[in-house]
Parts: sequence; C-alpha cells; structure tokens
Amino acid sequence: AYAHKTIYISGRILRWGGFVVHVWSKSLTQQMTMNPVAVKKLDVSTEVESNDEFLTQVSMFSNLKHENLIELLGYYVEGDIRVLAYEFATMGSLHDILHGRKGVQGAQPGPVLDWTQRVKIAVDAARGLEYLHEKVQPSIIHRDIRSSNVLLFEDLKAKIADFNLSNQSPDMAARLHSTRATPRLSEDKVKQCVDPKLKGEYPPKAVAKSQSLQSHQRLSSHSLAAVAALCVQYESEFRPNMSIVVKALQPLLKTSAPPPPPPEEE
Repeated sequence: AYAHKTIYISGRILRWGGFVVHVWSKSLTQQMTMNPVAVKKLDVSTEVESNDEFLTQVSMFSNLKHENLIELLGYYVEGDIRVLAYEFATMGSLHDILHGRKGVQGAQPGPVLDWTQRVKIAVDAARGLEYLHEKVQPSIIHRDIRSSNVLLFEDLKAKIADFNLSNQSPDMAARLHSTRATPRLSEDKVKQCVDPKLKGEYPPKAVAKSQSLQSHQRLSSHSLAAVAALCVQYESEFRPNMSIVVKALQPLLKTSAPPPPPPEEE
C-alpha cells in the first residue's frame, strides 16, 4: 500500500528505512526532499519476472509523462526486495472519498463531491487512459481501473496509478490499436447517444421554462451515464475509444452554471 514516510537524501539517492531508492535526477532529488512521497514495497510472491525484466519495466514507466498519470520518482531493487517511490497523492484516492480509506476499519467517506468535481475527476481519468491507449507506442492497457487506483491531488486533480507493465501482451496492444484505427462506434454516433439536445430530451422550450442548475446537471448526468454505458459494451468494437470518450465528457465540465436561455421567439 502507499505510505507517507520520512525521507533522507544523500546525493542522488533516497534513503527510506533500510532501503536506498535510486532517483532519476538532481531535480527529482530536490523535489523529493521538499515534498512527501508515496513508497510502495511490491509483493514479490506475485511477481514472476527477473530483476532485469523488472528494471526494464521501471525504465519504461519512468518515460511515461502525463498530467493525469502518477509519476514514478525512483526505485530500489535487490534480491527479492522491490520498492517504488511515487509522487504523493495529497487527497488520497477516489475510493477514500467515496467509501472511506481502504483497509482502515471504521473509516468514514470524505466530503460529498459536487457535480463539477465529479465530472472533472472523470475527465482527468479519461485523459490518463487516452494517453496510455492512444499516445504511447506500443499502447498500454491498464486492466485494473477502479476508484482506489484514481489518486487525487490539490484541486481534486486526478491521476491514474497502479498499472502493471508486465501484464501487457503484443496481441492485446495490436487489437487495441486496430480498434482505435477503425472504430465502428463513430464520434457522431456517440454524440447522438449522449447529447440530450440530439436525443430530444433537451428542447429549447424546456431550457426557457427551467433555468435551475439542478435540472441542467440532471440532464448532464444522463449524458455521463450514457457514456459509461457505451464504455461497458460487451463487444469491444461497440465501445468508443478514449479520445472520443474525452471529447464526449469535456462539455459536461461547463455545467457549473445553467445554460443561457434561447432567444425569445417574436
């Protein structure tokens, strides 16, 4: 599990307990000196790759840079001991806020998230997945997206964590790339499914009659639910790729205020 630990710096290495965690650069060393870090000791009983393979994965992970992806700051490996150091999620995980801190008996949920915060977290997570699926070559499939793997920072900025590079297979990446190249579920089709105006659920007269933020957010929640329903279709060719999902979700960030009324008919 992630843990907040006191750290000591010597040159370009991070001393954590009895471990010396190698970091990538002097700037990262300074960053880790001034800020708390999250240190994760891996369970080697579930890891089958050699240390060389593990270091290859660490090297690959260190090259993944995106604002919605947790950053790997350093590592330690010796024998059957493997430790990773990440940037520390100051707000915990999405699971912590929704259900209480995972693994802590009696933990209480955090403050209730308002609509804008919920959508922002969803968009951030979608952007992180879009990066892994479509911006990285070869594509990376997370395989374990859940609320405890969505970490939150100041202003509830969300970043994806805990994906295992050892679980990647060439045929899976090729299939993802093929689906992305020739999606059967087009962007226009997704818009028709999620846009209340296109579905006839959001006529101009309804906007004129009800300007409440609550009703506007209710319609937006229907759109968000429609995106989620498309993403869990059984056949992969009927699921939108993540770039389309991001485009479908981004307009929902504008729901912090009711839409302007349409011009009155003369």
